[in-house]
Amino acid sequence: MNRLRSIIEQRQGQINPAVFDQQQVSSSARRAEKSTGDIKRHGLKGQKHERGRVHLLLFALLVADGLIVAAGFMLTHVALTLLGSAATMLLGICVVVALVKQHESNLKRPVRTLTWAALGYVCFSFIAGYVVSMGIAFRHPEILRNQWELFKLLSSTSPWESPLIMTVNIIAISGAAFIGILGLFLLRNPQQAVQRPSALPATPVGTGTEKRMS
Repeated sequence: MNRLRSIIEQRQGQINPAVFDQQQVSSSARRAEKSTGDIKRHGLKGQKHERGRVHLLLFALLVADGLIVAAGFMLTHVALTLLGSAATMLLGICVVVALVKQHESNLKRPVRTLTWAALGYVCFSFIAGYVVSMGIAFRHPEILRNQWELFKLLSSTSPWESPLIMTVNIIAISGAAFIGILGLFLLRNPQQAVQRPSALPATPVGTGTEKRMS
């Protein structure tokens, strides 16, 4: 081995050991930069920024819908029923848009959970409205095929006259008030409703080389 070493050094010259350390450090740095870039790209791809404006409109409509239902205990008018139906339709549109926008977004979990709860409230409103309409229609079969007369009869029926409408309205008011007010409370400060990107720790590239050299 000594003879081979002397022949190799005569032919190729001596190699500085520091060259190998520099190559290893640069290779480790490239691997660390690649892994950090992959993590950042994955984070940016999986966490899209969402301001929560549609969610704010959704929770505000929930509160408004609860107030409309509560007004039905004192007023019975076709205009109030039409206003409630319009609010329910807008809620259905807003909750679908909000669920699409919050998918893979940086909105926090409580806001996401309340959005799914709002979807449950909308489904309950549609089903309860259908059940109440069918109940009134079965009691008055003479107007079963006249939708406008059925709608006017539904509008003129007070919750105090029907235990079914009373129960449905109490559940609707409670659900709308809870989900809407809590959602507005969470969205009052966007910094509390939106997750901040976590900082990646710096990789000490030269630590291993310094230990080996010491």
